[in-house]
Amino acid sequence: MHTKDLLTEEEATDFAKSLIEEDNTVDIAKTANGCFRVCWIKNKKYIAQDGKEFTDEVWSTIDGTMIAIQDLTPEHAKNILRRILRQEREFYKAANNVLEQIAANEENQLFSELGDNKPKVLH
Repeated sequence: MHTKDLLTEEEATDFAKSLIEEDNTVDIAKTANGCFRVCWIKNKKYIAQDGKEFTDEVWSTIDGTMIAIQDLTPEHAKNILRRILRQEREFYKAANNVLEQIAANEENQLFSELGDNKPKVLH
């Protein structure tokens, strides 16, 4: 991975555009001192099981390090899978909560619209 700090966002953007044209994956982040850090990694290719060639995906770590998926260590790959699965589980839990709230609101709205004509439970 390569980095370069530039003073303005415009400089960083122009520099990033040239890197992208040269087949790099690029990230720009504003640093604590107000500079713009451009990070880039040369894109790598891989052959899928069907024989087609694709550009490899790039993983960015919390500290901004960029790693081609094919260059990940097994431990790093395990941590990424854990994170993806945890986020998926949390997403479905949140989505179910939203659906339950919508269903409860719809039921309350229906009963308020029915007024005295609400269905009665017979025992």
